[in-house]
Amino acid sequence: MYEIDDLIYPISRFCPGKCLNCNIYKTDPRIKDEVSVDIFENIIKSKVLEKTFYFSLTGGESQLSPKFIPILELISKYKPNASIHSNTSGWHTKRTIEIANRGLELFEAGKFRIDISIDGIKEDYEKVRLTNNGWDKAMTTTKELLSLGMKPTFVMIVYKQNYKSIEPFVEMCKKMGVNWFIGFAVESENFNNIGKIQYYENNELDLIEKSLEKIGFMDTKHYSNWMWAKSIYTNTVPQFNCFMGKKSIMIDAYGDVYPCGGAQEKRLNKMLTMGNIKEYNGDLDSLLYESKALKVLENIEKKNCQPCKLLCAHKIEFPWGKHTGMV
Repeated sequence: MYEIDDLIYPISRFCPGKCLNCNIYKTDPRIKDEVSVDIFENIIKSKVLEKTFYFSLTGGESQLSPKFIPILELISKYKPNASIHSNTSGWHTKRTIEIANRGLELFEAGKFRIDISIDGIKEDYEKVRLTNNGWDKAMTTTKELLSLGMKPTFVMIVYKQNYKSIEPFVEMCKKMGVNWFIGFAVESENFNNIGKIQYYENNELDLIEKSLEKIGFMDTKHYSNWMWAKSIYTNTVPQFNCFMGKKSIMIDAYGDVYPCGGAQEKRLNKMLTMGNIKEYNGDLDSLLYESKALKVLENIEKKNCQPCKLLCAHKIEFPWGKHTGMV
């Protein structure tokens, strides 16, 4: 039943940085309620994760958590061939470099990845990321990562404020010798930004798509991200076959187990919550075979949670083709 390729684990929701389109920084991070390192060790030993090879350690600014390196060490202990993805604002250079050095010690070359949220060229960055000297701090972190032989990925989430800079952003990344990734913004209770995201006119969508074509984005597996985003912006989201829960799970900072980030939305939370791992002392095998978790899989199979407008799932078969986690 379960063939879980990847585990999404936002270690902490603590985030001290102010951003225009994300308001996590305004919420209580509830650090005392977070999953402990001991429970995470029990989780990773679960049989259902026996073939899991990809771990996305997100947040918040989860690299600031004192648990981050112990979590890396546990993944390395039990999954030495795993691939790790982590994201950061780049504002905390000393901590990010400490983590990078440990990650490079623990994992094979190319299997430990750090993304830095940049959101365009400098003038765009300063519109949406509101921390003093944030750009300079992120560039300092980038240079130090490059000096370690690590090639970070600059992430640009496309907003109304920056969509005209897609091509300059990619050119900047090429000149700096970093990878690039482009994603698309939607409203989400998880990011506390309902009513904050400005969507596009049809001519603006056309300009975005032309830019994506020019940079070669539409020739990559990530083209499906844009197809889904555009269907959200035009209110034409199709139904699709979704395998989240069976092939990928998320465990939030507080131990709630979900098939995807969509379960953090109030309207979907009851339908898609599989259980809380702390109540099982990390025994994921037991939790996932309880009736509550199996009912979540049934809801997904019956498409009770659709239409989906959140862009967080990746184990999907769309009418236009397989999504990134299925390729």
